[in-house]
Amino acid sequence: MILKSWFLGIVLIGIGALALIPPFFMLWEALRFNAPITALGVVLNIAPGVGFLLAGVTILAKPARATIAFWIAPLWVPLFIGGAYALLPALRVSAVVIIVAVAFGYFAMLVFGFPAFLFLRARQWSTLRTTALVGAGAGLFVVYLGLALLLRATGAGAESWSVLGHPILLASALVGALVASTYWAVARPDRQPPANVF
Repeated sequence: MILKSWFLGIVLIGIGALALIPPFFMLWEALRFNAPITALGVVLNIAPGVGFLLAGVTILAKPARATIAFWIAPLWVPLFIGGAYALLPALRVSAVVIIVAVAFGYFAMLVFGFPAFLFLRARQWSTLRTTALVGAGAGLFVVYLGLALLLRATGAGAESWSVLGHPILLASALVGALVASTYWAVARPDRQPPANVF
């Protein structure tokens, strides 16, 4: 029974990842050619893939605390962006950005967060401090990579690449640390044997 649920979870994650590839390329092309993007369009295009991914992760995440942690921890990403917009309206954050941030947060948690937690747990390094530091590094890397891809897709000039040294990278490290710390506080991977992380 455990093997069947594990296999089903992996299959659902694979389907979700494949379902996200076409919307990713459509969004990439829209950004390259400055085509209009609507929040509803983004939601309708990514919803099936994100749904499969989350269903697969929910099946795999054991015990229940890890499932709850997965659903809660990435919410720091849209909360941080929404809070930054509330404090600095000049950022011009739209609903599309918030929706993409939600999907991006869960995707980053799935691709970077879980492997990092498994790595730390396997080496018995799953303390809050270590987890927060790894989360900060992952947040910095993911946002840096995302910005670099976005700038390349939009064909930005050399002056636009200065954003890669922007304080947004410091903020991304902070959010990464918050996401990782929240996951740790809810799931407490330091109290679980390695076999029960998933």
